[in-house]
Amino acid sequence: MIQDIEPKHLYNEWKKNAVPKKSSAVVQFRGRDLLCRIDDNGLKFPVRSMFAEPDEAFTYLFELDGREYYLLFDEEERAIEGYSYRNIGLFRTEKPQTPLHRRTVRQGSRVQGGYYFRSSG
Repeated sequence: MIQDIEPKHLYNEWKKNAVPKKSSAVVQFRGRDLLCRIDDNGLKFPVRSMFAEPDEAFTYLFELDGREYYLLFDEEERAIEGYSYRNIGLFRTEKPQTPLHRRTVRQGSRVQGGYYFRSSG
C-alpha cells in the first residue's frame, strides 16, 4: 500500500513547470502495458535520458525519497534496451518480498511503495 512506505517519503504536491532531470524516472504506458524492468532487485523504470522527446512531453507525477517520477503520455512503442512492456495485471500476481528481506536489500533497489517484486515469468 502506498501509505506503508516508511522510512521513505512521498511528496505528491503539484510542481508547476517541473522539468525532469536526466535521472528522473519515466512512467510510460502502451494501452494496459507498462514500460519497465523487473529483476531480482525489483521494479525499475527507464530514466529521462533514455527518451528523445522534449521536456514539455513529460508530466510531473510525484517524488519519492528525492527521485522524481514523470508520465510520458503517449502510447508509442519504445525499444529501450533492458526494458519491456509488461501488462499491469502483473501487480495483481506478483508477491511483495517479505518485510525482513525488504530491510536487508540495499536501499538503492527499493521499489516505490517500499515493496520489491519478484517476477514469476
